[in-house]
Amino acid sequence: MAAPPEHGAFAHSRDRAAAGASSSQQFANGRYEVKRFLGEGGKKLVYAAHDSLLDRDVAFALIRTEGLDAEGLVRIRREAQTMGRLGDHPHVVSVYDTGDEGGQPFLVSQLMGGGDVEGLIERTEGHRLAIPEAVRRCPLASRSRSRGRAASGA
Repeated sequence: MAAPPEHGAFAHSRDRAAAGASSSQQFANGRYEVKRFLGEGGKKLVYAAHDSLLDRDVAFALIRTEGLDAEGLVRIRREAQTMGRLGDHPHVVSVYDTGDEGGQPFLVSQLMGGGDVEGLIERTEGHRLAIPEAVRRCPLASRSRSRGRAASGA
């Protein structure tokens, strides 16, 4: 994975996250105020933030653009629009906003509680979730598993 550019919103935010910066950072003309760094993965840096316009906590994700051409950027925006059209669904994170901060695309979505799956597995004895616990925590996976069993005749 290529290193992020050394300029712009992404590089600044990554440096702040690594340093554990205590002062808040704002995006989109002050609408989103970053509260804390949540994690990094794939093509995103994700932060817990506060939307001052709607007075709610959100997940604010800066999208990495290195290695993406114009078509890749269009695809990212199209995916965000598709997620936004799904509306409120218990198994899909709601997308509230998308935009661009200094040439860096961002996505604002529902802030989910409970942490990430990787952290959950790390904290579990033997680093494995028992099947009943995984089913309880991942109802969509459970439903998919049931459909797979039905389709296979099991």
